[in-house]
Amino acid sequence: MRKILSRILPAGLLALASLNVSAGCPRIISQSPYLTIALEWMERGDCIVGVSRYDRRALPRTGGVIDPDGAAIEKLRPDLIVTSNWSDADTMELVTPPGARMLRLNGFASLAGFDVVETAPKIRHLCDGEEIPDIAALVRRLKPAIVFSLSREAAAYCNAEIGTLAVRIVTLKGENFFHPGPRLLDGLKELAEQMK
Repeated sequence: MRKILSRILPAGLLALASLNVSAGCPRIISQSPYLTIALEWMERGDCIVGVSRYDRRALPRTGGVIDPDGAAIEKLRPDLIVTSNWSDADTMELVTPPGARMLRLNGFASLAGFDVVETAPKIRHLCDGEEIPDIAALVRRLKPAIVFSLSREAAAYCNAEIGTLAVRIVTLKGENFFHPGPRLLDGLKELAEQMK
């Protein structure tokens, strides 16, 4: 599994390996929390000098994926800016200081389908034009043996309707599934434990 996950960021590995930095730790700005997690997994967390506004690390903020803060980025004198393909290439070129490298990685939205009910009360990801009014209707229609509930740690509320379903509910830590990266390994481990 580790081999598969390391393929998610092959260009990142090459970029990190090719940087010629005297201290052995390039100054990295991570423009996405999932990229920060991946950098930590690749043992480059100590090299991160700035993060997006959505990151939980206590480091200087550099805007977001779509609206990077060029002035904040320039102040941090990065060797490498790592961002997702949601970032506009031209915008990233404009905010990348001279001498720094910018790396846009694919995969930012590849697991977005896990957030199936983000537009509740309608579930719309099954078939185009075939909306299902709520989770109970979906369960009645599909008759699953198990419903997996991926919950955010920071969720202000939960869907109480899930507790009324006449099926087995397996609740998993959503942060391990919502974005591609090494946390997926933790999610799979948690899933294996829950399914015993």
